[in-house]
Amino acid sequence: MTEQAKAANETEDIRPYAPVTYLEYQGRAEGFDCYRIPSPLKLRPDSYNSVRLFLEGLVSHFTARLGCSHESFIQTSQLREQANTRLFAGNARKWIPETGLGVWPHRPAPRMWKIEDMEDMNPNSGMPTLLHSMFRVTADGNARLDAMSTMAGTGGGLQLVSYVEGSVLLRNLKELFLGFIQDRVFRIFP
Repeated sequence: MTEQAKAANETEDIRPYAPVTYLEYQGRAEGFDCYRIPSPLKLRPDSYNSVRLFLEGLVSHFTARLGCSHESFIQTSQLREQANTRLFAGNARKWIPETGLGVWPHRPAPRMWKIEDMEDMNPNSGMPTLLHSMFRVTADGNARLDAMSTMAGTGGGLQLVSYVEGSVLLRNLKELFLGFIQDRVFRIFP
């Protein structure tokens, strides 16, 4: 390790430590129970250590003991800090991410903006996000766990745990979402 790297590691992180220890139930849609772990901005990374341990234990329980499959995704538009984008980029080689379109089952289908959207735009929040880019971790199960643990607290991680085998689940979800996505430009994504 270089002297400069050692000095960077020894520099005190002045961001606050506030342990994140709870889930928020977001509801049920299309047979999925959705939970969210809050990821407040500007916390030290170790604020998420208990969440990492919980997620690792939860996913390991469902995959090893109950035979479930685990899929790990990263939504880069949610990576609100530059350091988180670098974190994703620095690990992409071992995670082998596949680009896809993120679709929420409880929100309207993705579509191109219309004139009415421009006219009704809220000047404070701007235009809604047009495209939710998602990256599926395609490397083996340990890489999915690594991606989940590494990205905890960034606001960009999404985990799917299911009794349905991963490739079948993804194929079924694609068919489901293509049923309500009308704009052709959004129908070409995995």
